[in-house]
Amino acid sequence: MTGPRVHTVDWEQRWSNEARRKQLPSLHGIVSKFSGTQGMICMHGGIPPADSFPFTFFIGGMCDLGGDANGPHAPYGAETLAVTDPDLVTAAQQYNMHAQGHPPLVNWAKEMVTSLHDPATFAATNGSQAPIGMEIVITQGSSAALEALFRMLLEPGDPVLLEEYTYAHVVEAHLLPMGCELLPVRLDAGGVDPTHLDALLTARQAAGQPLPRVLYTIPTGQNPTGSVMSHERMQEVYNVTRKWDLLIIEDDAYYWLQYPSGIDDVPGLNLRPGFLRLDADGRVVRVDSLAKLLGPGFRLGWLAGPPALAAKFSLYTAGTSVGANMLSQVMITELLKRWGRSGFELYVKRLQARYARNAAVAAAAAAQHLTGLVEWQLAKAGMFLWMKMTGTAGPEADSSQLVEAAAAENVMVIPGHLVSVAHLQAAFHQKQRLYRQQRRQQQHSRRAAEHYHQHHQQQQQPDHDQLGHELSDAVADDSWQQAVHGLDTSVARAEVAPSPYFRVSFVTVGPEAVQEGFARLRRAVVSCSGGEISETPIDASLGKHGSGLVIGEGPMSTCDGILTSLEEPTTPQAHADAGIQVQVSS
Repeated sequence: MTGPRVHTVDWEQRWSNEARRKQLPSLHGIVSKFSGTQGMICMHGGIPPADSFPFTFFIGGMCDLGGDANGPHAPYGAETLAVTDPDLVTAAQQYNMHAQGHPPLVNWAKEMVTSLHDPATFAATNGSQAPIGMEIVITQGSSAALEALFRMLLEPGDPVLLEEYTYAHVVEAHLLPMGCELLPVRLDAGGVDPTHLDALLTARQAAGQPLPRVLYTIPTGQNPTGSVMSHERMQEVYNVTRKWDLLIIEDDAYYWLQYPSGIDDVPGLNLRPGFLRLDADGRVVRVDSLAKLLGPGFRLGWLAGPPALAAKFSLYTAGTSVGANMLSQVMITELLKRWGRSGFELYVKRLQARYARNAAVAAAAAAQHLTGLVEWQLAKAGMFLWMKMTGTAGPEADSSQLVEAAAAENVMVIPGHLVSVAHLQAAFHQKQRLYRQQRRQQQHSRRAAEHYHQHHQQQQQPDHDQLGHELSDAVADDSWQQAVHGLDTSVARAEVAPSPYFRVSFVTVGPEAVQEGFARLRRAVVSCSGGEISETPIDASLGKHGSGLVIGEGPMSTCDGILTSLEEPTTPQAHADAGIQVQVSS
């Protein structure tokens, strides 16, 4: 499967036509080049003067890094972060003058990526060539970064590989509007199935179909399945991408939220490296985000990849948003400086412990209320449980029915068809067909109306019956309008097998709400299955020891390998140490 050795990726041959045409805006280039030059009288830029800005300093209350992992933030004033340096205060309110981002933040991110991932591109390639290197560009979060990357690397209509269940925003907001052909890759308990990936590409080549150039993957706490790729699985996937000369877009938004050993042994910054560690060819683009780590409102993250890629990406940043928000960059940089590496790691550990505790509570509640009805995977990273309707639902379970049933119970989850690549693609094409029908109907209506008015203007006696039928045939049947306006991905069920899966988030609400939510979810699942609601069997040991879940083994088949088998309750020490309390809802 490893195939022949592929030489260092030539990024100049990978750009889309749009990316080839992309240039640094002339004004931005000259303004950035001479901004801050000692002794320079800067009369060339339309830059607001610093003394016109409204703020003269910034101050914020900081959270307490000690105490309970689930404890509240410190009250305002307990510890504060003040930004008073005039240069920093000005920079926070000024245009971003650096294509890669605020230099101190760029340096911090590069040091962090280097220490955590030890990128192979820093080593000499093929034993003789100079190292490829790695550069950082600060982004406005993952979504903006992914939008730019897809436009840089794909042409409209290109095929692209991605996990069969994935982050729906990437599909609906970026790839489908570009007209891309989406090729779902099977998932199993370890993430992307490299055997299926290789087989898919082999089949397309044999059929004479265009081969994709990009694999998009979420390797840690995968959204929605929660799967985590091991280092060994990453190597297998990387070997396939090398064989077929694919680029990898590694979207690792949940990287920091890993807790493989539970609440008592969170890893902090001792995290397994990503694809960069394996990337001797310079074919990996890593997208990191601070959204799940520090807060989505800051709209900050970074891209890490080969220098040629980083330079081209900077052109997109300069040409669209003039860079990430400078106030966020300055404040977050000063926060990270205040913490230092040890303080930052303490913050990360606290967050990991909180997510681990929430995951354990959710697993216990699921075992209490959904045993026999649903199977799921134990969360080891991220914020989701991936569940499969079984039991009385039978092999044709359709989780899309959960939307209405769950809403009736005043609880909500994400049904599988809303995060299924196959369903989203089928629904998109169905909607496009309906829009084309709409345009044909409108054109027919206009022609009929023009014909009618032409007869009227010539003062000829029209055949009102005939013309009336033409007009009414064109406009009276508004079924296409109803279909378009009421369309959702449920239309795809006629073309794609229903999905029995659904996603549950366990971090947005507290433990009591999670417990009650699963009780309500049980009623919704039973309702969808056409069964009767019975009292949930409660094992006395659950209150002390947790859910007794065991990871399933055996053959994998289209996400089934991800799921957890539910056996008789056991007493795992990890849950006992977590101190889970399970309360029976009355």
